[in-house]
Amino acid sequence: MNTAENTSQDVQKGIYETVREAITNGIKHGHARDFHIDISVHDNKLLVKVKDNGEGCADIKKSHGLRGMEDRIHSLNGKIQFVSSKGNGFAVEAEIPFETSVE
Repeated sequence: MNTAENTSQDVQKGIYETVREAITNGIKHGHARDFHIDISVHDNKLLVKVKDNGEGCADIKKSHGLRGMEDRIHSLNGKIQFVSSKGNGFAVEAEIPFETSVE
């Protein structure tokens, strides 16, 4: 079975740091109290989604935290997007090619 635990330590670390940053940003900037975190494998892609119930925003400004998440996911040959609207929370959605760990 393909799970996040079966990927390389680099991918696992990238997922951990992305989720941590998404939660930190949600609390700090959006005043979020609840988070939904989903990590799954589908069609040989590792999907990571962190959605919060914070204030959200109409205009996403990519500061240090969001740019760091982008750099991290791109370094793993993945894609990331940020989704938000005023009053509807904030979501971080990443997709990383799934490769079984050879360690």
